[in-house]
Amino acid sequence: MVRVAGVVAALACVGGVLSFAPSQPLLARQHAVASRTTGASVRMRSAPAVHKFSLPLADDTRITVHGFERSHCLALANEVNAILSAFKRLKANRADGKAPYKEQSVEFIIHAGNGATIEIECNPNLYPDPFKAMVFVKVLDESIEVASQAQLTKLADVIKTYLANTKEA
Repeated sequence: MVRVAGVVAALACVGGVLSFAPSQPLLARQHAVASRTTGASVRMRSAPAVHKFSLPLADDTRITVHGFERSHCLALANEVNAILSAFKRLKANRADGKAPYKEQSVEFIIHAGNGATIEIECNPNLYPDPFKAMVFVKVLDESIEVASQAQLTKLADVIKTYLANTKEA
């Protein structure tokens, strides 16, 4: 007990420590900093928003890519629209009774933020309609690679939501 009391007394003399109560979190202190000369509070600028894009995969699994930009999502939306257009052309061809033909498989690679790469691949000839279509998704980084399938309709919904949430001002 004497040793602890001596340490507390030494700390009190050196640094003015009177108690060992935890201090406020750093962010709370930054927002409430008062100027010594004017007494006015100083506002700290907030950090820029980091955009996250969550890809829905099979069995309710999601992969979130940080630093995903709106331009990446617009490019991905164009590719998903190309896949949906291929399904429309196949359906129109079947309805007209024309000779069957094959659409080309759609493959797309996005180099997203922080070194992540997203690869999307879909063959519209394998599925009867876009509601049953699956998209092969591969997300890779320098140290990890994850490959799975996602429903085309869920991917389209996620893209719409992301674009709505990141509207340019």
